[in-house]
Formats: sequence, structure tokens, C-alpha cells
Amino acid sequence: MDELSRSEQLRSLNNEEKFCENESSSDADSDSSECLAQGIESKSDHLSTLNDHLFAEIFAYLSEKDLLSLRLVSKAIKNQSEKAMRKAKKCIKIEICERCEIIEFISKFYSNVKAIDYWHLDDCNLNRILSILKRNLRIIENLKFRSNFSEYRLMIVSKTFTDLKNLEIHNGNQIRFMSSILTAMLNLPNPSLASKRAQLLLPIGEQAYETFASLHYLNGIHLYDLDINADEFRLLMKAKGSDLKQLKFHSKNVDASSYLQEIFNHCVHLRELSFNFILGIIANVKLVNIASMTDLSFQCANCALNPNSETIENVQNLTCSFAQSTDGEIAMFVSRFPNIKFLCLELQANISSLTRKVISSLTRLKKLQISRSKVEEDISNAIEIVKAARRCVHFKLNANMRAEVEIIIKAFGRIAKERRNEMIDVTINGMRACVINSPANLKLNFR
Repeated sequence: MDELSRSEQLRSLNNEEKFCENESSSDADSDSSECLAQGIESKSDHLSTLNDHLFAEIFAYLSEKDLLSLRLVSKAIKNQSEKAMRKAKKCIKIEICERCEIIEFISKFYSNVKAIDYWHLDDCNLNRILSILKRNLRIIENLKFRSNFSEYRLMIVSKTFTDLKNLEIHNGNQIRFMSSILTAMLNLPNPSLASKRAQLLLPIGEQAYETFASLHYLNGIHLYDLDINADEFRLLMKAKGSDLKQLKFHSKNVDASSYLQEIFNHCVHLRELSFNFILGIIANVKLVNIASMTDLSFQCANCALNPNSETIENVQNLTCSFAQSTDGEIAMFVSRFPNIKFLCLELQANISSLTRKVISSLTRLKKLQISRSKVEEDISNAIEIVKAARRCVHFKLNANMRAEVEIIIKAFGRIAKERRNEMIDVTINGMRACVINSPANLKLNFR
């Protein structure tokens, strides 16, 4: 639709509105109501015929005043936009914006939104924008900040949104303000937060640990690339570890042993752990069975567990990567999770018979994913691992060249023939689909 056509259509809608207004001034009240209803229905009919692209063009073309009026007369746009908003995971993204009218319209239009992705805004607009969001949205549970917010901004936010369950701050330059924002959150007037799932994702400084312990509703912490020493982490785990249900700790520290040991010593109710020390070395750490843990993602350079480590019985999903560990060390680690249903293992040249033997003993394993961070890793090693997973029926592998696809398909063709009573589902990443002959019980997916 070109600009002239859009203008004509919008002018037609406005003429209909004026016509109804003129009629209403000279007729009885009943006639006025009927005419207004017809006008609204006519506008809705016009708008309901537009596709999504034309909706977007109209939104870009209209002024804020037009948009506010449009919302009141168009059920079609309201319904379609709210449907689109649900697909967008109910999050309003506010970027650099000095026109509060736009935020006024958006927040009124998407009144069920609970998540805000909040980019840089000038201090002069902050109070007004927060007031608009607070007034128009029923509840805001999720806030994400992506800017260098000052202490003033953080304090205002903490006092405005009392129903917060998740707070995410991407802000590496304002660490000294974290203690004050946490203190403000401690005094939130909504007591129901104590029974809700709450998470906090932000960089922290030394002053914040005592405040962390005081946040009674906090049961999830995400720590990314923080310069936090072992003693500080021990204090944090001692203060808050027993309350945590989710912990994500990603660091570039080399000495990872003490951090991991503190987690298993104190986080007795943990459900999900993501421990990513890509350069880390773990030595003589003793795993302790955490009955509540179901999901574990683990990455380090080298991992040598204490032989007396306990098995963790209830973990169902395990992702692990070891760049430098021996076959025996990898086998020992995987063996500590005997009841997993999903295993994602990064392919390494040092994976051999011991690890494959452990994988073959996993009686509940149904899904196996083998990732490859290095092109030179031999695909034949991945095939040997696949063959060891005799109870697995869902597989996912990466292929770097057409020849590897042929190797994978032939291998799974043989597996499917051997296990003719089972449906084998295989996903091959990195290559386009190709037409091949395969057993009826082999399903191939290409992505």
C-alpha cells in the first residue's frame, strides 16, 4: 500500500466519523447511538481486512493521537495485536524514546503485559515513564535493564514496582550501587513475594552480600563473569545457599574447585545448576547428593572428582563439556548421574571406551546430543558413542561436510535395522536435507 492509498483510507475513516457526528447532532439519542455503532463497526470492518504488514505501515504512519483514537474503535487491531504480543512472550521493549505518548499508547494497548525490556532513557523522562507503566499495566513481574542506570534510577524503580519476581540488570559500571538497590528491594510492601519464585540477575560487589542474605523471597541467583573471590562466594553460599532453587554461575576463573564444593555443601534444595568455568580446573571435589536437583549444565577445562563422590540420583538432564579431562575422569563424572534421560556431551578426542561403557549403562537415557566445538573432532568417535547408547531413541549430531552426513546416515541405518521394533529419531545439524533410502523406523531431520 503506498502512502496515498493509506491516506485515502484513513481519510475515509475520518469522514465516516464526522458523518456520524453530524447525524447524531440532529437526530434522537437512539439514532445517534445506532449511527455511532455503525461507524465503529465500519471502521473495524475496514481494519480487519488489512494484513499484518499493512497494520505495521499504518502504525508507523499515524500520530500518537490517531493511535489512541484508533484503539477505541478497532477491535480487530486490538485482538490481532494482543495475539501478536502473546507470541512475543509478553514483553514491551522501551528504547531511546523521548515521546511518552508512544509509551502511553503501547502500555494501554497491551494491558496484560508483565515484562519490560528497558533501554536507555533520560532522567528527565524517567518518573513520567514509570508512572505511565505503573498506571496502565496491571502488574509488572519482570524487568530487564540494559543501560548504565544511576543509583537514583535504581531506587525509583525499586519503590515503583512492588510485584517484581525477576530483575535483570546488564550494568557493569554501577556495581557500587547494588547494595542500595538490594536494600530498597528488601522493604518492598508486597508480602506475597515470600511465596513466589524470585530471581535476581545482576553484578554484585562486596557490600551486597549481607543484603543478599536478607532477601527472604530470593531463590535464584545468576552470576556472570564476576570477579568474586572464593571467600566472598563462601559467605554468599553460607548466607543464601540453602534457599536457592536455581543457580547459574559463569566465570573465567581457573581455580574452580572451591566454588563447586561450596555449592554442593550449602545448596541443599537446588533444582537447577549451571556451572560454566570454561577455563576452570576442578580437583578432588566431592559431590553430594542433592535430592531436589533435576538439571545440571557443567563446563570446565578439567574435572577430576573425589572418588568418594556420591551419586546424584534425580538429575534427569545433564549437559557437560571437558576440554582436557581424561577418558576415565569423564566416565567418573557421567557415572555419578545414573538416572539421566537426556545427555548433551561435547565431543572430545579423549572420550573412549570407559565413557562409552558408562553411557551404555544409563538405563533411562532416551535423548543423546553430541556437540562439536572443533571441526577436526572425528565423527567416527561420535558414532561409537551413539552405538553405546542402546536404549536411546532420540539423537542429535552436528555435521560439517556432506561426507559426514553419509557416515551418520549409514550408521543409524544399521542401528535402525538392529532395533527394528523401535522408532529412531535423528536430527543432523549443519547440513541441508537430502533424499536417501532409509529403514521405515528411522526418521531423519535436517537443520
